[in-house]
Amino acid sequence: MTRLAFKNAELINLLRQRGAAIKDENWDGMRQIDAQINELKRNKFDEIVTPCSVFMTFQNEEGVNRAKKLDEAIEGDKKLAHLKYWVGDHEIEI
Repeated sequence: MTRLAFKNAELINLLRQRGAAIKDENWDGMRQIDAQINELKRNKFDEIVTPCSVFMTFQNEEGVNRAKKLDEAIEGDKKLAHLKYWVGDHEIEI
């Protein structure tokens, strides 16, 4: 199983606040929070939608061992060095 993590805590917090405003029928507050959400999306869109981490769970030990062997092969062969990076410049750690 693969799960992606994002730097989106600020957005999630604003969405929770907006949900609370809707629940309380605070329409002016909801509009203010909508404006903050739109501002955040304008200023930090790439940061919010780009995964910052990947967490993988393997079904068995064989999968883990294969991943470790690939990592060792990449470390030992300079021709494979590009495989150590994800989305251009993020180093993969196993």
